[in-house]
Amino acid sequence: MDAPRVGREAGCTHEETLGNAAFRFSEHAIRSARSLEFADMRWGASGAGKVIALVMIDGQNLAKLLIEAGLARPYEGGRRFDWRGRGAAQ
Repeated sequence: MDAPRVGREAGCTHEETLGNAAFRFSEHAIRSARSLEFADMRWGASGAGKVIALVMIDGQNLAKLLIEAGLARPYEGGRRFDWRGRGAAQ
C-alpha cells in the first residue's frame, strides 16, 4: 500500500494531514485489537530503516482497512502519485 507521509517526507500539507489521520487510525486499531499478527517482515528497499510487514488485526489486513477508509492506496511499485492527484511525487 502507499500511505501518505508525515513530517519532512510529506509532499504537501494535505498529505501530512492524511498521514496523521492514517497514523491515528492504525494506532487505534492496534491498541483495541484482541489479536495482532505480523508476517513477511523485511527491511524496506530505501535503506531508511523502515520495516515492511503484513499486519493482521483481529484477522483483518491493516493495509486493506486503511485503503477502505481512504487513508492509503494500493501500490505495486513504480511511481507514487501525490496526494492531491496532480502527478508523480516520487
